[in-house]
Amino acid sequence: GAVAWGATPTRCEGDATALGAAAAGGLVLGGAGGYLAGKTKAEALEDKYAKYWPRKIMMVFGAPGAGKGTQGPKIVEMLGIPQLSTGDMLREAVAKGTEVGKRAKEVMASGGLVSDDIVIGIIKDRIQEEDCKTGFILDGFPRTLPQAQALDSMLAANGEAVSLVMAFDVDHAVLEERVCGRWIDKASGRSYHVKYA
Repeated sequence: GAVAWGATPTRCEGDATALGAAAAGGLVLGGAGGYLAGKTKAEALEDKYAKYWPRKIMMVFGAPGAGKGTQGPKIVEMLGIPQLSTGDMLREAVAKGTEVGKRAKEVMASGGLVSDDIVIGIIKDRIQEEDCKTGFILDGFPRTLPQAQALDSMLAANGEAVSLVMAFDVDHAVLEERVCGRWIDKASGRSYHVKYA
Protein backbone atom coordinates (compact mmCIF):
# COMPACT_ATOMS: atom_id res chain seq x y z
CA GLY A 1 0.00 0.00 0.00
CA ALA A 2 0.57 3.62 0.06
CA VAL A 3 2.38 5.28 2.87
CA ALA A 4 1.18 8.61 4.15
CA TRP A 5 4.00 10.79 5.30
CA GLY A 6 1.80 12.84 7.48
CA ALA A 7 2.78 16.17 5.93
CA THR A 8 0.14 18.79 6.11
CA PRO A 9 -0.09 21.40 3.39
CA THR A 10 1.12 24.82 4.44
CA ARG A 11 0.25 28.20 3.07
CA CYS A 12 2.70 30.91 2.29
CA GLU A 13 1.18 33.95 3.78
CA GLY A 14 2.70 37.38 3.86
CA ASP A 15 2.24 40.78 2.42
CA ALA A 16 2.68 41.37 -1.31
CA THR A 17 5.60 43.77 -0.82
CA ALA A 18 7.68 41.17 1.02
CA LEU A 19 6.90 38.54 -1.60
CA GLY A 20 7.81 40.96 -4.43
CA ALA A 21 11.08 41.88 -2.74
CA ALA A 22 11.93 38.20 -2.28
CA ALA A 23 11.19 37.48 -5.94
CA ALA A 24 13.26 40.46 -7.10
CA GLY A 25 16.14 39.40 -4.85
CA GLY A 26 16.00 35.90 -6.31
CA LEU A 27 16.11 37.28 -9.84
CA VAL A 28 19.09 39.52 -9.05
CA LEU A 29 21.01 36.69 -7.41
CA GLY A 30 20.14 34.31 -10.22
CA GLY A 31 21.22 36.86 -12.82
CA ALA A 32 24.51 37.51 -11.04
CA GLY A 33 25.14 33.78 -10.75
CA GLY A 34 24.40 33.34 -14.45
CA TYR A 35 26.75 36.18 -15.35
CA LEU A 36 29.58 34.72 -13.30
CA ALA A 37 29.01 31.22 -14.68
CA GLY A 38 28.94 32.63 -18.21
CA LYS A 39 32.13 34.60 -17.65
CA THR A 40 33.85 31.48 -16.41
CA LYS A 41 32.65 29.60 -19.47
CA ALA A 42 33.94 32.38 -21.76
CA GLU A 43 37.31 32.33 -20.03
CA ALA A 44 37.44 28.55 -20.36
CA LEU A 45 36.67 28.86 -24.07
CA GLU A 46 39.44 31.44 -24.49
CA ASP A 47 41.89 29.16 -22.67
CA LYS A 48 40.84 26.23 -24.84
CA TYR A 49 41.28 28.33 -27.98
CA ALA A 50 44.76 29.45 -26.89
CA LYS A 51 45.77 25.87 -26.09
CA TYR A 52 44.45 23.97 -29.11
CA TRP A 53 44.44 26.46 -31.98
CA PRO A 54 47.65 28.12 -33.09
CA ARG A 55 48.02 31.85 -33.51
CA LYS A 56 46.78 33.23 -36.80
CA ILE A 57 49.95 34.44 -38.50
CA MET A 58 49.14 36.15 -41.76
CA MET A 59 51.07 38.09 -44.37
CA VAL A 60 49.56 40.55 -46.85
CA PHE A 61 51.33 41.57 -50.04
CA GLY A 62 50.49 43.83 -52.92
CA ALA A 63 51.64 46.85 -54.83
CA PRO A 64 50.77 50.36 -53.60
CA GLY A 65 47.10 50.87 -54.40
CA ALA A 66 46.26 47.16 -54.36
CA GLY A 67 43.96 47.52 -51.35
CA LYS A 68 46.05 46.45 -48.37
CA GLY A 69 45.21 49.66 -46.52
CA THR A 70 41.51 49.26 -47.27
CA GLN A 71 41.16 45.55 -46.54
CA GLY A 72 43.66 45.35 -43.65
CA PRO A 73 41.50 47.17 -41.09
CA LYS A 74 38.51 45.00 -42.04
CA ILE A 75 40.55 41.86 -41.43
CA VAL A 76 41.84 43.31 -38.15
CA GLU A 77 38.28 44.00 -37.00
CA MET A 78 36.99 40.60 -38.10
CA LEU A 79 39.77 38.53 -36.52
CA GLY A 80 40.72 40.80 -33.62
CA ILE A 81 44.44 40.66 -34.40
CA PRO A 82 46.75 43.61 -35.16
CA GLN A 83 48.20 44.51 -38.53
CA LEU A 84 51.93 45.11 -38.16
CA SER A 85 53.86 47.35 -40.52
CA THR A 86 57.64 47.17 -40.32
CA GLY A 87 57.93 50.94 -40.71
CA ASP A 88 55.53 51.55 -37.81
CA MET A 89 57.31 48.93 -35.69
CA LEU A 90 60.72 50.52 -36.38
CA ARG A 91 59.47 53.96 -35.36
CA GLU A 92 57.81 52.53 -32.24
CA ALA A 93 60.94 50.61 -31.19
CA VAL A 94 63.08 53.72 -31.65
CA ALA A 95 60.58 55.83 -29.66
CA LYS A 96 60.47 53.26 -26.82
CA GLY A 97 64.25 53.06 -26.74
CA THR A 98 64.37 49.26 -26.88
CA GLU A 99 67.73 47.59 -27.47
CA VAL A 100 66.83 46.78 -31.08
CA GLY A 101 65.32 50.24 -31.46
CA LYS A 102 68.61 51.85 -30.41
CA ARG A 103 70.48 49.82 -33.04
CA ALA A 104 67.92 50.82 -35.69
CA LYS A 105 68.19 54.48 -34.70
CA GLU A 106 71.97 54.46 -35.21
CA VAL A 107 71.62 52.95 -38.69
CA MET A 108 68.82 55.32 -39.73
CA ALA A 109 70.69 58.37 -38.38
CA SER A 110 73.67 57.49 -40.57
CA GLY A 111 71.39 57.18 -43.61
CA GLY A 112 71.83 53.41 -43.92
CA LEU A 113 69.27 50.69 -44.52
CA VAL A 114 68.16 48.76 -41.46
CA SER A 115 69.53 45.22 -41.63
CA ASP A 116 67.38 42.11 -41.72
CA ASP A 117 68.53 41.01 -38.26
CA ILE A 118 67.37 44.34 -36.77
CA VAL A 119 63.98 44.09 -38.50
CA ILE A 120 63.56 40.46 -37.39
CA GLY A 121 64.51 41.51 -33.83
CA ILE A 122 61.86 44.23 -33.87
CA ILE A 123 59.23 41.80 -35.14
CA LYS A 124 60.28 39.22 -32.53
CA ASP A 125 59.82 41.78 -29.75
CA ARG A 126 56.54 43.12 -31.13
CA ILE A 127 54.77 39.76 -31.60
CA GLN A 128 55.32 38.92 -27.93
CA GLU A 129 53.04 41.77 -26.86
CA GLU A 130 49.57 41.00 -25.47
CA ASP A 131 47.61 42.12 -28.55
CA CYS A 132 49.43 39.49 -30.66
CA LYS A 133 48.47 36.63 -28.32
CA THR A 134 45.98 35.14 -30.81
CA GLY A 135 47.78 36.26 -33.96
CA PHE A 136 48.94 39.12 -36.15
CA ILE A 137 49.15 40.28 -39.74
CA LEU A 138 52.50 41.23 -41.27
CA ASP A 139 52.07 44.00 -43.81
CA GLY A 140 54.78 44.09 -46.47
CA PHE A 141 57.19 41.78 -44.70
CA PRO A 142 59.16 39.76 -45.63
CA ARG A 143 60.40 41.47 -48.82
CA THR A 144 63.37 39.22 -49.59
CA LEU A 145 64.17 35.51 -49.44
CA PRO A 146 66.65 35.96 -46.54
CA GLN A 147 63.93 37.86 -44.59
CA ALA A 148 61.45 35.05 -45.26
CA GLN A 149 63.95 32.42 -44.12
CA ALA A 150 64.76 34.39 -40.96
CA LEU A 151 61.04 34.80 -40.21
CA ASP A 152 60.45 31.07 -40.70
CA SER A 153 63.33 30.22 -38.36
CA MET A 154 62.11 32.66 -35.71
CA LEU A 155 58.56 31.28 -35.81
CA ALA A 156 59.73 27.64 -35.94
CA ALA A 157 61.67 28.18 -32.70
CA ASN A 158 58.24 28.51 -31.01
CA GLY A 159 56.62 25.73 -33.03
CA GLU A 160 54.78 28.25 -35.22
CA ALA A 161 54.49 29.00 -38.92
CA VAL A 162 52.74 31.46 -41.19
CA SER A 163 49.15 30.23 -41.60
CA LEU A 164 47.98 32.43 -44.49
CA VAL A 165 49.50 34.60 -47.20
CA MET A 166 47.21 37.04 -48.99
CA ALA A 167 48.53 38.46 -52.25
CA PHE A 168 46.55 41.37 -53.67
CA ASP A 169 46.99 40.95 -57.43
CA VAL A 170 45.54 43.98 -59.20
CA ASP A 171 45.78 44.98 -62.86
CA HIS A 172 48.52 47.58 -63.46
CA ALA A 173 46.13 50.05 -65.14
CA VAL A 174 43.89 49.95 -62.05
CA LEU A 175 46.90 50.44 -59.75
CA GLU A 176 48.02 53.44 -61.78
CA GLU A 177 44.56 55.01 -61.58
CA ARG A 178 44.34 54.42 -57.84
CA VAL A 179 47.81 55.75 -57.02
CA CYS A 180 47.76 58.74 -59.37
CA GLY A 181 44.33 59.78 -58.10
CA ARG A 182 45.42 59.95 -54.44
CA TRP A 183 45.57 63.45 -53.05
CA ILE A 184 46.15 64.85 -49.57
CA ASP A 185 44.12 67.70 -48.08
CA LYS A 186 46.69 70.12 -46.64
CA ALA A 187 44.33 71.47 -43.99
CA SER A 188 43.38 68.11 -42.45
CA GLY A 189 46.22 65.88 -43.65
CA ARG A 190 43.68 63.28 -44.78
CA SER A 191 44.11 61.50 -48.07
CA TYR A 192 41.34 61.06 -50.58
CA HIS A 193 40.89 59.94 -54.16
CA VAL A 194 39.83 62.45 -56.80
CA LYS A 195 37.56 59.91 -58.52
CA TYR A 196 36.21 57.91 -55.58
CA ALA A 197 35.94 60.62 -52.90
